[in-house]
Amino acid sequence: MNKAKLIEMMAKSTKLSKSTCKESLESFINEVSKALKQGKQVVLTGFGTFSVMNRKSRTGINPATGKKMVIPAKKVAKFDAKKVEALMQDAGIIRNRLKIEAAINNAKCFLAIQKEFGSFDKYVWGFVGGKPIVNKRKSLSNVPPTTAISDTMSKDMGKRGFKFRGSTICYAFMQAVGMVDDHIDDCWKKGKK
Repeated sequence: MNKAKLIEMMAKSTKLSKSTCKESLESFINEVSKALKQGKQVVLTGFGTFSVMNRKSRTGINPATGKKMVIPAKKVAKFDAKKVEALMQDAGIIRNRLKIEAAINNAKCFLAIQKEFGSFDKYVWGFVGGKPIVNKRKSLSNVPPTTAISDTMSKDMGKRGFKFRGSTICYAFMQAVGMVDDHIDDCWKKGKK
């Protein structure tokens, strides 16, 4: 997919101007490139949250600060403008204002879902009837970027106020948490938890 098409898709899904999306994408690409050149791994976690960590350190500890990188949603939901500005200066993360603000917004939406459904887990697994979907894939080229279920999840999350929650992100999340098994048929992980 070329950059122009991606910007067009971002603008459509976020309702932001193409120029804002272009600026955001270019900022994101620059920060990712910089992190990779420094030997760091870029990790996208959840819906619109992110962190950068040293490739050698997969412990969940930010090597720059020595602090745990997982921050509870209740704490993120309380971040204010002062915290956003502090995060914009933090060289340990990708400093993209739209993503930072989306992470705060999404934490609030996450908490609302927990309150309504009892857990976020119950909410997301409801889209697949509580059981993993095990697909038959002959090759990686047979794995789609989205499905009707991820489309439905994305639309529902949008109605609930989530940002950066397009169908492709939802499908990747579904794969990551085991809601969907898209391992190709001859993969050693096929069917394993």
